[in-house]
Amino acid sequence: MKGIHHLRAICLTKPKHFHHRFAIPQRLSSTEAVLVRKQQLNEYKEKTGTKFGLPLYDNRYKEDMSIAQFREKFDATIQNGQKLEDQIISIAGRISSKREASKKLFFYDLTRGDSQLQIMSTQQFYTDKDHYETLHSTMRRGDIVAVRGIPGKSKLGELSIIPLEVKILSPCIQPLPEADHLTHTDTRFMKRHLDLLTNRRSRDTLIARSKVITCVRDFFTSRGFIEMETPILGAKAGGANATPFVTQGQAIGDHLFLRIAPELYLKQLVIGGMEKVRRNEGVDATHNPEFTTCEFYQAYSDYNDIMDMTQELLRDIVGKVTGGSTITVEKNGTPHVIDFSKNFARFDLVTKLEETMNEKLPENFNSADCVTDLLEIAHRKGVYIPKPHTPARILDKLVGHFIEPLCIQPTFIMNHPLCLSPLAKSIPDRPQCTERFELFINEAEYCNAYSELNDPEEQRVRFRQQAEDKKLGDADSQVPDEEFCEALECALPPTGGFGLGVDRFVMLLTGSESIKEVIPFPIMKMHHSQKSPTQTEEGGKEK
Repeated sequence: MKGIHHLRAICLTKPKHFHHRFAIPQRLSSTEAVLVRKQQLNEYKEKTGTKFGLPLYDNRYKEDMSIAQFREKFDATIQNGQKLEDQIISIAGRISSKREASKKLFFYDLTRGDSQLQIMSTQQFYTDKDHYETLHSTMRRGDIVAVRGIPGKSKLGELSIIPLEVKILSPCIQPLPEADHLTHTDTRFMKRHLDLLTNRRSRDTLIARSKVITCVRDFFTSRGFIEMETPILGAKAGGANATPFVTQGQAIGDHLFLRIAPELYLKQLVIGGMEKVRRNEGVDATHNPEFTTCEFYQAYSDYNDIMDMTQELLRDIVGKVTGGSTITVEKNGTPHVIDFSKNFARFDLVTKLEETMNEKLPENFNSADCVTDLLEIAHRKGVYIPKPHTPARILDKLVGHFIEPLCIQPTFIMNHPLCLSPLAKSIPDRPQCTERFELFINEAEYCNAYSELNDPEEQRVRFRQQAEDKKLGDADSQVPDEEFCEALECALPPTGGFGLGVDRFVMLLTGSESIKEVIPFPIMKMHHSQKSPTQTEEGGKEK
């Protein structure tokens, strides 16, 4: 107890410029501050539990209105310095700041959501004068309190509630960072509750995320799409090119794969007669192992129809989230106004790549000489291509180097070579290219879509080529899925499919530089001391 008494002595010393003699000095460590606070609350409970009948953590509370409703009802009707003593209102919220004018007058800011209200606590109006001093020596920033009082305004015109009674519904024991002072990235994401309590921008970003997801859901529901659940863990990883995450299924005694995309499952639903279906679903600034996508498939449509729908969808989201049709972004320190009201630009991948490089690409991307020819082009242009060397990986690097930097405004890069698109239908008069597009904005990819390959034999050929690429060391190549090919033999109608990276699009709308900002609880790299013996370093990221 000696340590606690010592800390109490420190606590009762009034620091210069601090609001209250019972505040916890900032020079204490977090552990010491918690000890002081717990002792303070124990003393409060001893006094109030018997004498005043106001226990902590009391849930016997009914509010009359929210802070927002209080402001709406009284802000325009009360004059400066006026008090409506004939009206008694009960409200609740969190204390966000505390100011002491005198021993008989305290000011607090009470917050709830986006609304804030001043508590103007004067001993003159407080019902129990003995409880008044005990309460204000204990209440601090972060506490959840219930206030029963009368509406009024200060002489300066600040709308307030003047308490007749205050209950501490839930005290804050841990010291809270000051607003916008919590800036350490790992702390913000690992203790997201503190981040949201102290950083308004973090709250606004996650609210924008919710609005985007609502807009996506409403857009497709209004067009007759059915939202379907698909497996998260399965015996195969497929639907997109990426390194899979592998785990052990103890109940079944075999490996399970975290799905990369729900594509193959959703196409089976289309084969089964559900013609419009959709699904909402390496760590770096734009990748998180657990991420959110919107993926949909529409029977009797192709990639041209999907391009039109993509423009409609993104315009709808931007309009509802921002209230306009443009957003301002920065790239390399230069601001750009992105305009979603105009038709998106369209670049034919092969044509644009040849034009920007001033080089002729091989006509056959499956020829024996293709890799050599592409590597020679890359060497001449000074583009380093890491191994393994496959046509798909080389072309992907060249596109990233020469075409993507041109895509500041919304741009469809389309008609990808077949080697880049194992699940897409070939263009009838250009069999080496496919009916596929990717949407880029401000040099980043947001959407991937194509006319779905529905020929089962051709799909088997494509899977075999992917298997060959995997043998060469391309871990991102897809694994053959014979069950899916058998499903195609039951006839998949002409179908257009689409995937949107929701997290990245929220990043764009909110100006966030890291994907962790837009995910409520992002994956964080663990310190070695935190890892269990069974944890591995395996993992992957979406393309």
